Amino acid sequence: MQQNGNCNNPGSAHFHRGPFVPRLQSVGVHHNSQHCHSHWLPCIQRLRWVDICHNSRLSSLRDSGAFAGCAFSSIKIPKSVVSFGGNPFTDCENLEVIDFSENPSFVFIDGVVMGEEMTQFIYCDPSKSGEYVISSTVTVILREAFADCSKLLSIAIPGSVTDIGSCAFFDCTGLASIEIPCSVVKIRDCAFEGCSQLETVTIPSSVVCIGICAFARCAALRTVKIPESVAFIGEYAFDKCSSLKIASVPKGLQYAPQTFPRRVPVRRY
Repeated sequence: MQQNGNCNNPGSAHFHRGPFVPRLQSVGVHHNSQHCHSHWLPCIQRLRWVDICHNSRLSSLRDSGAFAGCAFSSIKIPKSVVSFGGNPFTDCENLEVIDFSENPSFVFIDGVVMGEEMTQFIYCDPSKSGEYVISSTVTVILREAFADCSKLLSIAIPGSVTDIGSCAFFDCTGLASIEIPCSVVKIRDCAFEGCSQLETVTIPSSVVCIGICAFARCAALRTVKIPESVAFIGEYAFDKCSSLKIASVPKGLQYAPQTFPRRVPVRRY
């Protein structure tokens, strides 16, 4: 069965990174600029300097990955910026300093960026290791917030979280365990894709939507049970889960043939 749409935007397709601009090394943001969209300066591997004018009208970095793949080691976010749509610093391997000293709209503590009221989790430093407990004030984990945090072994999601954003835990290859609380309603596209050490996951009965590729490439995952609360499950949600032995799915839930690996038996209940 062909499915249209997903948890993020009915009728939308996979996101793609923007154009590859290998030689640009510096850029200035004009004071009249107001918004930076998804992957605004994507894959500019030599970009080492960004000047966002101190009196800039820039107010938002929409979606995620605005500076994806850039080579700069530090950036200062001016006070004009009041919102992020997701993690703007994906694949910024040289980034060491994020300066929010003049911006009261965000909280930056110990390599973690959250919104002013600490309800939105925006960014986690990929070098963070071991166990991490997300603040109980957080309600939304934004897109790519923990992407490539390969040194984290476990993450505790509090019962306040209702929405796990697209690619939120993408390629957290060291993540061995995670507990999804009963408060979560949506697990968006690619949320746990590439968590190759994740052996078990319990999807709570609060979840109504599981996005495209949500658990794809979770190579250690052995079993999965989709709760009766789920009304939509995206294509390839469990694609390339090579250790998956069985999937349990409610009788009334429709899903595409490629949702699970072809060899995996699906038990209806």
